Amino acid sequence: YDAAGNFLKKTDYSQNSSSAYQYQSGTNKLSSVRLKSGTLKTFGYDNKGNQTHANNRREVTYNVFNKPTNINRGGTNANFYYDANWARYKQLSTTNNVTTTTYYIGNYEVIKQGRSTTT
Repeated sequence: YDAAGNFLKKTDYSQNSSSAYQYQSGTNKLSSVRLKSGTLKTFGYDNKGNQTHANNRREVTYNVFNKPTNINRGGTNANFYYDANWARYKQLSTTNNVTTTTYYIGNYEVIKQGRSTTT
């Protein structure tokens, strides 16, 4: 870690180098990571500081209250829904053409996948 608490390296993910993690100058925004495989993963942000892009591809979309409304990463597309108090009440997630709906009810989650329901 550096003095601000930012990663410098994480050997199970990045190269074993104190410069594996690079940050935008004057910020704690991660700009890139040199992965263990040697490839470089880059990150982009919106004007509010939310991480939105990886490797120049949009992965996360936010609403005006900085809540994620869509995350599209690694073959999974997830949409998030919020009530009038901006509490998340539903998530629709699709992976390999299988959609999972998660309802957030108080301290509980109800998960529906096809005809199956889990609480």
